Formats: sequence, structure tokens, C-alpha cells
Amino acid sequence: MSAELQVMSIFPSPLGICNFGEESRDLNKQLIEDIKTERKLDKEGEKRTFSVIEGTWQSRNDLETRYSSFDLLKDAILAALMKTLPQTGYTNEYINDKHLDMGGLWANVIFKKGGFSIPHIHGTGITLWSGVYYPAGYDDPKNLDDFNINDVMLAKANAMEDGWLGIIDPAKVQKNQCRPYDKYVEVYPYYGCNLFVKPREGLLVLFPAWLEHWVTPTTTDKKRYSISFQLNKKPLVKGE
Repeated sequence: MSAELQVMSIFPSPLGICNFGEESRDLNKQLIEDIKTERKLDKEGEKRTFSVIEGTWQSRNDLETRYSSFDLLKDAILAALMKTLPQTGYTNEYINDKHLDMGGLWANVIFKKGGFSIPHIHGTGITLWSGVYYPAGYDDPKNLDDFNINDVMLAKANAMEDGWLGIIDPAKVQKNQCRPYDKYVEVYPYYGCNLFVKPREGLLVLFPAWLEHWVTPTTTDKKRYSISFQLNKKPLVKGE
């Protein structure tokens, strides 16, 4: 007895990884300097989402309107998103300024040992994609063009790596969900476990806004810099 079988991947979680490499060095230095400036100007010390934990700070989310470095980064991120969206099901007719709006950029800093962020998502009901960019990382290579994606990504149930970005698998609905042994998984190596991304200078991580993520606790006083953003949809024009 035989039957026709179809296997479909019905709930994939797309993730974009982009290495800006050596070309980003000067921009990264300026981004960090501008973040330092913004921290000094933030005298009110308003407690935002990332900064509710001791040893952390988060800026307001309009830095591209105040610093040319952030405006340049915004353009680079938007260009990467425009290449990512067609590969995740968006039609070319939708990918333009008429339908999409790049939300404000904001900076995050962990400046004290033990700093972290709790699991959270970005944006509101109009946010489609979000992500994080690292103007500095940990143990960065001398040549930022030397990049191997396997060096910055780790699939694991739990991780104690210093200040890594953790992304939760939406399918991991139970703590002890069964999965094959790692050496037998090739097509879906991140199924049923968390994904961890190591901060690296010039690294851009893009993901749908609904993916829950967090930052693992840091183990030193070395500052951890990151920049977040969101891609929003514009209101639908009547007749479309």
C-alpha cells in the first residue's frame, strides 16, 4: 500500500544575519561615541524597558534624528531588511516607503557585571520586524571580514555565555520538549531549543517582531553596546 505524502514547513521562524565587516569600523566608532554622548545628556535617567535592571541603560528611540551616525546605520539596516523581506514571503509591491516605515533607533548599554535583559519583544501592533546591531562585540577578529556564521550562533537549551542574545523558539511550549540528538539534526538544527547569538562588531540580526528574546547576564564590567530598531507598517490607504 502506498500513498502520496507531502511535508510542509508551516510555522517557520525566519532570521536574518548580516556582517557589515571592515567597512563598518569607522561608523561603529562614531556610534559608540554618540551613545556615550547621549548617556551624558540623559540626565533624567528615565527607566525604559532595557534599563529597569541594575547596571543597564537604554536611550530614547529617535537617535537617527539627532546623530548622523545613527541615520547612516538606519539606511544600512533598511537596505538589509529590503533584501530579507522577499525571502520571507513579502511581495515586491509591498516593500516600499508607501507601506513600510523604519521606526526609531535606540541604544542599549550594559555597563556593570551581572547586567542582562529579561525576555521581551519589540514594537507594537504595527511592528513587523525588529532586530539588533552591534557596534562592538566580544573577542572580535582583527579582520571583520573574516566571518563564519557558525562562530556566532549556538543552539542550546540554556547558555551561560557572557552577554549573548538569546532567542526563544516559539515551538518550545514545554520545558522538556523532546528533540533528536544534535548530531542527527541537519535541516532544523534549532528546533525545540533556544538560539544564542554572540555579539560581534558589525553584526546585524533581523527577526520578526513577535520573536521573544533576551540578553544573558554579563560576567565582567566590560561595556556591552547594542542598537535596536523596528520596521513598522503604515496605515492602509483607502482603496488598496
